Amino acid sequence: MKFLSKLWIAALLLAIALSSIVSNAEARPKRLSSDEVTALLRGNTVYGFNPNDETSYVMFHAVNGRVRAELSSIDRTVSKSDGRWWVNDLGQLCVDWENFRWINSCAAVNENDGVITFTDDNGRIISFGEIEVGNPDGI
Repeated sequence: MKFLSKLWIAALLLAIALSSIVSNAEARPKRLSSDEVTALLRGNTVYGFNPNDETSYVMFHAVNGRVRAELSSIDRTVSKSDGRWWVNDLGQLCVDWENFRWINSCAAVNENDGVITFTDDNGRIISFGEIEVGNPDGI
């Protein structure tokens, strides 16, 4: 599938970008506000990578609050899910999945040089990715 090859390339590029961010002591991601998170995600797609379980994903955030994701594991098994998304008053992206193994949760959204990181309440990286305008893979 077109999105899988694009996704793996994006994951590699993101890993390189993240390593440069980590190695640069002066580079500090900016935590985004509620309005910034909404403007960034509404109607757009995140191509991301979860370093905890080495999964890649494509996640489209529809304008109407619906979300659709395709998750690809390291063995290239693909899972799909729909759900709803919103941004809470703390500026966290919240997702409520309908049929997915991901836990329903909220995460802070940070940005540094075009790389978006999603972090838990302790500041640990949950996943990171890049934004593409619209829904280029039609998920």
